[in-house]
Amino acid sequence: MIKKITLDKLESWPRNYRRHPAEQVKRLVDSLERNGQRKAVVVQKSTNRIIAGHGVVEAARTLGWSEVRCDVWDVTDEQAEAFLVDDNELQRFADDDEEVLTALLGDLVDSDYPALSYDPVDIEAMVGDTSLPEEFPEYDETIAEGIQTAICPECGHEFPL
Repeated sequence: MIKKITLDKLESWPRNYRRHPAEQVKRLVDSLERNGQRKAVVVQKSTNRIIAGHGVVEAARTLGWSEVRCDVWDVTDEQAEAFLVDDNELQRFADDDEEVLTALLGDLVDSDYPALSYDPVDIEAMVGDTSLPEEFPEYDETIAEGIQTAICPECGHEFPL
């Protein structure tokens, strides 16, 4: 069941091993400010303890929010702890397509919605300088001078390397 719960009624899971450093909380704050809360915090029904979403709750508190949207789950402690671990760890099995990610970051970098999860310096390192040169040099038929070639031993055709 999805419902709003006031932050003062939510408790951290006692054995939550995931920490949320200030830099991550700041990025979560920025995301909540820009996008609102898009995913519900998962909460145990009987205790109002947070199973998944500790960082989002911390960011909401930083913003001074009074409540967050929660997925309230009637679950045992053992089941909740297994989900807590799985929710944190299963993402590690995903593989990123670096080419697609780089192109996506490049498209977003100068948009109204740059990615908040990457530092601009890191994006620049991944994407590189995507601006066009101010002027393109003029080329003529001498462009081929200095290009190394190889000659096919069968037909004698010359190929650029």
